[in-house]
Amino acid sequence: MTLEEFEYFAKRRNIEISLSLGEYEQAEKELHILEREEKNANLKQQDIHRQFAILYLLWKKEYQKAKKHVFQALVQTLPDIQENMAAFREKLLRKLWLSEAEISLLLMYAYLKEKTGEESQKLFQCIWDYIQLKVTEQETRDKQSAQVKCFLAQIKEKNQQWKDCCEDCEAVIETEAKYGSLLLIPEMMAMEMKCLEHGASHEKQELRKKQYEILREIMGEYGIGMEEGLPIFLIQGGVSEKQLLDELIRSSRMRKEFSQEKLSEGVCTPETLSRIETGKRNPTIKHFYGLMQKLGMGMGYFNTYFDAERFETLEKGRELRRLMVLGKLKEAEIVLQEIEAEIDGTKVKNQQYLAFNHAFLECELHQGDLKEIFQNVEQALMLTLKKKEERFRIYYQPTQIEISLLNQLAILHREMGEQREAVKILKALYEYYHKGKLQGRERDRHYFMILGNLASYTEEIDELEQAMEYAEEFITELLKAGRGNLLGRSLITKAYVQERMGKEICLTTYEQAYHICGLFDDLRNRKVVENHVKKHWKIDYKF
Repeated sequence: MTLEEFEYFAKRRNIEISLSLGEYEQAEKELHILEREEKNANLKQQDIHRQFAILYLLWKKEYQKAKKHVFQALVQTLPDIQENMAAFREKLLRKLWLSEAEISLLLMYAYLKEKTGEESQKLFQCIWDYIQLKVTEQETRDKQSAQVKCFLAQIKEKNQQWKDCCEDCEAVIETEAKYGSLLLIPEMMAMEMKCLEHGASHEKQELRKKQYEILREIMGEYGIGMEEGLPIFLIQGGVSEKQLLDELIRSSRMRKEFSQEKLSEGVCTPETLSRIETGKRNPTIKHFYGLMQKLGMGMGYFNTYFDAERFETLEKGRELRRLMVLGKLKEAEIVLQEIEAEIDGTKVKNQQYLAFNHAFLECELHQGDLKEIFQNVEQALMLTLKKKEERFRIYYQPTQIEISLLNQLAILHREMGEQREAVKILKALYEYYHKGKLQGRERDRHYFMILGNLASYTEEIDELEQAMEYAEEFITELLKAGRGNLLGRSLITKAYVQERMGKEICLTTYEQAYHICGLFDDLRNRKVVENHVKKHWKIDYKF
């Protein structure tokens, strides 16, 4: 981002906070001020009108008012939409190329047309056709297609087209499960059950009924409803894994061991820096630029895992992560070798990136000596972190790759039978996350990884009450964030702890874990559950 964009982001962040706290009048006031300040910036105006629409959806469900703002947002970059809708739909497929933001806005517009009683199915279908025709990246196409199918299913349900609605629901469930998302599945399952009651059928219907019962049971236990609400992907603000401006500056200063007086010298007064660090004011562009220069930080310091000259190399980094999540480790090895050949290995950040990925793959593929892998990870960490009392202390904001390395260090401690050392590192990371302001969906994927490991490792050192607390928090946070791919694992940990506490309810939890693992195609953990119950409970437990 440019500095101007970063300042805009900071103001937008304040509005997001107001929306999340339900301070709608304050959010409306701040949006009007921002609209006047950015009146000549098309992309910012587009974003501002989208925020207005979200505000009126959340505040009073003023669909008509929200629709006007979405239309104004679209006009900023798609003036052709002011023609008649039939002509626009035709031009969309023949000539136009859309950004992800524009696709999202078109979806929102079609949704609001439906809510205000206008015909919308043709626009939804046109968006579907556009995605199939012009979106080439597989994951993006799949996820956007699922969002459109979700809306089309709602229309078909209203029109009592039960068979077609059932097919759309099933398509959405399978796509969401494929990418580990739980955001759309509860609503689609509930709608699918309604379709089945009205005579629709499909080959997986008995399995889906059971999975629906289990999911409803789990969500009910944790106080999360399955009723239809505003589509979450329409109102989500920004992206995950983002940092807050005040925390970024304060933590970076502590990382450099600068006092406020030293950092502010020649940039602003210590009092101004103090107000910036406590979130009482945002820095000006001049101040922010000066502070970043003194801290020796570029704009991408906290936002990428490694530095690369070519965009294509960064894309390979994304592909590497995807392959690791899917367990395609041999393919991941090849991509890592390509990345290593294309980046500057003398840069500290890149050294840490390569050290983490090599360690991860070597552990998963059972290659190399554990002590040697451990030393490599530890040396990579010590390029930027200080080791005190034989473990790393986290007293400032670590980078994403440092968090990955610390978590990997904990895993290696555990693999070598040093669970207590692993727990010490994980608890330090856990406390770091709980000191920050980011909550729920904004917390990055590392938080869930650390929480899951902490629950498992605490059980292994016989701290059962603490392990249960971590396991319950793990499940709650996963449900709130709509992350389904780790839910089966979290339920297995909970069941293990219940079993060790002598609670027979663990059989119910094992059953939940079995079906959730099946829903998200986690066949390895599903088999673990099945084998464990048969072996340790001496019964042929039928899931």
